[in-house]
Amino acid sequence: MANIRTFSDSNKDEARQPLGNSIDNLGGSMMQGGKTNPLDESFFQMLQINLCPYISIISFSILLSMVLVIMFGIQVGTSGINVKGEFLEVNKISITETLSATYTSVIEKRQIWKLLSLWLIHPSLPKLINSVIMLIIWGSYIENFFGIWRMFLVFFLTTIAGSAFGILFASPTDSLMGASIGLVGMLGAAIGFLVFNWNNIPENRFPKLFMFWMLIILIVFSLLMSSSASALLLEIGGIISGLFCGFFLSPKYKKENEITLGFSNYERIVWITGISLYGFLLFISLFFIWILRKKSL
Repeated sequence: MANIRTFSDSNKDEARQPLGNSIDNLGGSMMQGGKTNPLDESFFQMLQINLCPYISIISFSILLSMVLVIMFGIQVGTSGINVKGEFLEVNKISITETLSATYTSVIEKRQIWKLLSLWLIHPSLPKLINSVIMLIIWGSYIENFFGIWRMFLVFFLTTIAGSAFGILFASPTDSLMGASIGLVGMLGAAIGFLVFNWNNIPENRFPKLFMFWMLIILIVFSLLMSSSASALLLEIGGIISGLFCGFFLSPKYKKENEITLGFSNYERIVWITGISLYGFLLFISLFFIWILRKKSL
């Protein structure tokens, strides 16, 4: 099956070179072309080259996807299927009830640890598929710039702060679960990467404004897909905390054949701003959770 890439790409050495694990050729990543002749590519090769050219077995995207799929299988086995609900919707009992978070469980019952576990489970198969697709396509692309360990930090730090912020506005009846907080936070971190490296990335190699607005569109689309007001506020918390994480977790962009230098004054300001704002958001959220817990006694 012919790839949707232009056939001239097969003659461009630069387009055929993968970005790999470095960010030295950021501009080349926008013209990823694959290593084969477009006429000889299979359907699955075409999908990989055009949708997730940077995916690898040992990566944040694959490892987290495997964890989410395994956990959903455990949910189905222990909680059962709600035949009257959404397609393959899981009953909110057993492990699903234990790991999901509600305003009542976190605030009134003091089960604050649930803010760390709600990402492990999903309410239904379509929600799980949405998370996995987002991880495979956008997670693998963003991971290419951050690296596997920074991506794990972005995901978990974003989930912690986003959950603590969102639970303050949750309805007592809403059961909050899913990896969407960390996933939209991942998009926020990508914007943070652009901001941190704005002066380092040459415009002729990488369309910074195009990527910025494309990320904004993806974030808005994700927010519009929120299933409830509580889920929307959780994702807003994830986006904000992800942006701050991107400020201080982003690697310094290095141009080709350039020795990586220390932080510039601009980068120091962005780094300090990210650390300060993330810490402030998490502290304020936990402070109000503590206040609300006191009132519920």
